[in-house]
Amino acid sequence: MSKALSVVALLLAVAALAINFVIPGPAGPAGAMGAQGPRGTDGTNGANGANGAQGPPGAGTLMNSTSYQAATTMAGCVNFLTVALTVPSRGRIAVSAYAHYWIEHTAGTTDLWASMIRTSPTDCSLSFGLESTWAIDEIPGAWPTDTIINQALSVQAVFPISGAGTYTYHLNTEMAVGQSASDQIVNGVMVLVFYPS
Repeated sequence: MSKALSVVALLLAVAALAINFVIPGPAGPAGAMGAQGPRGTDGTNGANGANGAQGPPGAGTLMNSTSYQAATTMAGCVNFLTVALTVPSRGRIAVSAYAHYWIEHTAGTTDLWASMIRTSPTDCSLSFGLESTWAIDEIPGAWPTDTIINQALSVQAVFPISGAGTYTYHLNTEMAVGQSASDQIVNGVMVLVFYPS
């Protein structure tokens, strides 16, 4: 009988052990988080996306220029350079001009001439109030006689522009005092730059 009970006890122990593997007990509490592992290598870059549509042009400057080299006698009001510029909007046009002169000078006579930026090729007015659009130079009568005296003159002006369109400017020159047959404007350059506003 004791042998039979021993066998039964052994069978119950084996059954309990088998049930323990089939039906686990409750989970224990979570352990502390471990340290972060090393960073993996970067993946390859993806393909570039398609280009977007081109935007409208920005509000940049526009310019035009001219240069001229031909000795021109300074008799009366002379138009030496002309430049036009087409602009898309209102703003300002800055005009810069330079000219080189040969002046015949006689001792005792003052030579006086002016260059101006105008919107008409026949306008050589020197109205006060327009000083920013003309420049003047002279050779005093005290200087000795000379058949050619090299002189240079530059003039700048800024014109407000009310809207889009084509605007034309002229560099005009006039010998006001001491004119002689050998007084000449020899070469020059004129630049127009548009600044939108």
